[in-house]
Amino acid sequence: MSEAKMPERWDIGPYERYMVQSDGGDYVKTKDVEPLVAEIARLRARVAELERDASRYQWLKNRKWMSLQTSYMKWIRKDSTSFIASHDLAADGTQYAPYETLDETIDAAMKEAKP
Repeated sequence: MSEAKMPERWDIGPYERYMVQSDGGDYVKTKDVEPLVAEIARLRARVAELERDASRYQWLKNRKWMSLQTSYMKWIRKDSTSFIASHDLAADGTQYAPYETLDETIDAAMKEAKP
C-alpha cells in the first residue's frame, strides 16, 4: 500500500467542508483517501442531477399556461426509426415536440422556448 504525506491542508473540492485537515504530520494511506474522493465525486454527480431536475420543475412551474399529458403515441423519426413518446407537452401557446422520456421532452421544450 502506498502512503502519502498529508499536507497541512489538502484541497479535494471547491468547498471548505471538503478540506481534509492534517493533525500535524500524520500519514494518511492512499487507500483511506480514495474512497472519500470517490464519494465526493458521486455526490457531486448526484447534486448535478438534482439541479437539472430542479430546473425542469422551475421551468414547468413558471409556465403561464401548460398542458402535460401521458402519451404512449408512436412516432417515426426522419431516419425511419420509431419511438413511443412518454408525454405531450404544450406551454404558453406552443406544442412541443415529443420525446421518449419526460426529461427529454422538458429539456427540449426549455431549449426551444423563448426566455
